[in-house]
Amino acid sequence: MHQANPSHSGILAVYRNANRFKNMDSKAIVNAIANLETANVPLANQFISLNHWNY
Repeated sequence: MHQANPSHSGILAVYRNANRFKNMDSKAIVNAIANLETANVPLANQFISLNHWNY
């Protein structure tokens, strides 16, 4: 999707792990988005994995 149309508002992705206990729940996703906002990372035209922002 990102390669087909590189001009977009931004794409946030969550990768799933084979071990379901390592997957991000709703609370972790909200936390990751808050961390992303705090860092003032521009979202436009970006593909961002929220897994890296869950700390």
